[in-house]
Amino acid sequence: MAPLAPSLPERAKGVLRCDVVWESILPDRRLTLPLILRRLLLWLGAMAGMAGLLSPALAADTATIELSMRLENISGFSTRDKTYSVDGTLWLAYDAALARALDEHKMAAIDLVRFQNLVNPWDSTVELLTRQPARLADGKVFQGYRFVGTFYSNDIDFAHFPFGQVTLSVVIEPRIGIADLLGRTIRVAVAPSGAELGARAGISGYDLSRWAFVDVPYKRATSLMGGAAATESRAVFNLHYDANDYAAAVKWVLPLAVVMLIMLLTPTLSSALISERLAVPPMILLSIALMQQSYRENLPAIPYLTFLDKLYAFSFIVTLAFFVLFIWAANALRSASPASSARQTRRINRVDLATQILAVAGYVLIVVLSV
Repeated sequence: MAPLAPSLPERAKGVLRCDVVWESILPDRRLTLPLILRRLLLWLGAMAGMAGLLSPALAADTATIELSMRLENISGFSTRDKTYSVDGTLWLAYDAALARALDEHKMAAIDLVRFQNLVNPWDSTVELLTRQPARLADGKVFQGYRFVGTFYSNDIDFAHFPFGQVTLSVVIEPRIGIADLLGRTIRVAVAPSGAELGARAGISGYDLSRWAFVDVPYKRATSLMGGAAATESRAVFNLHYDANDYAAAVKWVLPLAVVMLIMLLTPTLSSALISERLAVPPMILLSIALMQQSYRENLPAIPYLTFLDKLYAFSFIVTLAFFVLFIWAANALRSASPASSARQTRRINRVDLATQILAVAGYVLIVVLSV
């Protein structure tokens, strides 16, 4: 009696002869529609079975590492570099089979994962919290580590700077190539109630609004290292901070507002004070340029305008417009005859007022569109 299922080599040969299966659907005899549909279903089933044989592993073994993390301290946040220092503890829980594999390869539990957004790894520290792994009630093995390092966040958007929100994160994913070394697919997942935050997690100028340690759906397919560089899971500890609006306004917006208020009030000077009116715009332009340069030193090179950039750009336009207006007014008064001097002065005052109103309306429009 023939065996119910062919051996693996025989089944593998069947992959190369899938045309025979296809030809069996259309033999050289009369076919009916039900017979064609039945044989087509049989062919699709055969192809699905052979596709399963072509997978790298018939039943891939997946090991899940449950992560628990506590962030004790967040410090040294730099808006220019988008970096910050983190001091925290990380606990990894895994099954006994994975623990035996680690012992066989003389590896530590921390070798299973990596901090994806860690910068300057040589300047970071990872220390064991316990000499030997311990066991949980469900039989899993767990090991704890303390880590200190500098991290980078790519999720910071400065479009509303100096207002808006800043998101800092610590990202953990399986170490590249570890699955190929251990012969098991490694995934990371956040343990139930596996997140804590210390009392020193605040950063200057921002208020902590919320935080969470979550699994993030992530898939990075790659052909590098024969596919061994692929990553299929990721855990992210996110901290969301809101800018302190009052502090940001006093530090960044108030100086510019005072300078531009002086500029907006300058047209109220008598149009006869030609020298005094012409002397104000150059000083305002210089002040704006110095303030913008000082503020820009705190930000990285970004390909878009921030809220404060828009205010500075419009301030340059307003100041230049007033400078051109004052030059026109001075020439108009000098060329006016004594009889038409009063009429020319009234005309200049009307243009001054219109320019002031347009300037204020422009600032209001920028604020409204940026909210």
